Amino acid sequence: MTALMEALPKARYFPDANSTLRVTYGQVRGYSPRDAVYYEPVSHLAGVIEKYIPGDYEFDVPQKLLDLYESKDYGPYADAEGKMPLCFLGTNHTTGGNSEVLP
Repeated sequence: MTALMEALPKARYFPDANSTLRVTYGQVRGYSPRDAVYYEPVSHLAGVIEKYIPGDYEFDVPQKLLDLYESKDYGPYADAEGKMPLCFLGTNHTTGGNSEVLP
């Protein structure tokens, strides 16, 4: 940034949050949106495959992902049960930027 300001001293510069520290806190945990319904805090590749519909706009899966699921070769990314985690729910709050936060 200093180099840009020296090279182009008359240019207008605006704050940029890229490459700045974001501080987050929270817990990875599921939630219960209504009686007798509970969502686990972690989703897995197996859940994506369960919803797989060939050619469907929302639920089609690339062949490479299907092959990975078949081989179960997730390397160091597999969890303790050998499953491939994909996403998690948390109670996170983010400060210092407008990064997306899961509910």
